[in-house]
Amino acid sequence: MLADRRDAVVRSLEVHDRPGLQALFDAASPEDLYTRFFGVGRAPIRKHLDHLFSGDRSVVTYVVTTEERTVGVADVELLPDGKSAEIAFMVADDMHGCGVATLLLERAARDARGAASSGSSPMCCRPTT
Repeated sequence: MLADRRDAVVRSLEVHDRPGLQALFDAASPEDLYTRFFGVGRAPIRKHLDHLFSGDRSVVTYVVTTEERTVGVADVELLPDGKSAEIAFMVADDMHGCGVATLLLERAARDARGAASSGSSPMCCRPTT
């Protein structure tokens, strides 16, 4: 549930999520794109989406959806040491302050804790194809 009491679902990325993610990035403000990609413009979006949907086993992606649309995404990238990862978020401009990134971080942390306690890789969840 979001901070404004709307229902939301947090789940792993699925193949059919690409149009929703494309819409999320297309609607993002230039400022949000700059802070997400550390650059100006929309050129990185397609390459990033291709990466998320490539099946690369070093990335785990989560989405938050409401009844209407995809409102957030987090991608967790395994670092070369194989023991740590970095996470990046994109939240719809009109959803800032609603707890979307918090839900995404909580899900990633829960999965990482579960992987650690089972002795498996910290990247235990993969995109569903």
